[in-house]
Amino acid sequence: MEIGLRETVAWRVEQDRLARQAARLAQAQAVDQDGRRTMPDLANWPSLPALRRLTGAALLGALIIFVLFTFHDRPLAPDTIVSYELAWTSAGAARLFAAWGAAGRQVARESLWIDLVFMPAYAFFFAGLALTEARLARAPWARRLGARPAALP
Repeated sequence: MEIGLRETVAWRVEQDRLARQAARLAQAQAVDQDGRRTMPDLANWPSLPALRRLTGAALLGALIIFVLFTFHDRPLAPDTIVSYELAWTSAGAARLFAAWGAAGRQVARESLWIDLVFMPAYAFFFAGLALTEARLARAPWARRLGARPAALP
């Protein structure tokens, strides 16, 4: 049986594709000398389309939570939960609690729980923006500058 040139070329192309995919996976799941996993190579992982989807999902999540805050925190007006977070002193916090009353304190408590979800959402959004910019930048210094902050959240 003779294998045609087309099948041979197709087989080689497929083998090359699988080898590149395995190399990317190995690079993304690098290990150190002791066999411990190291941080993924952010220059290659996740793929750019996946990074864009994750960044978009983080933006959507942050916007939804922000709108939720807008409606949820109305009983706290004219102050917001950010006013409480930036009160800096116990006297400032006591002034806010006195103005809000018992119902306002409950709303503030709920807002703090919502804020625990909001903070990672916008952190991942900005990290995704920085990483995307680092990958699309042409200058090597700009790539390093964008990749370092992306690893911080």
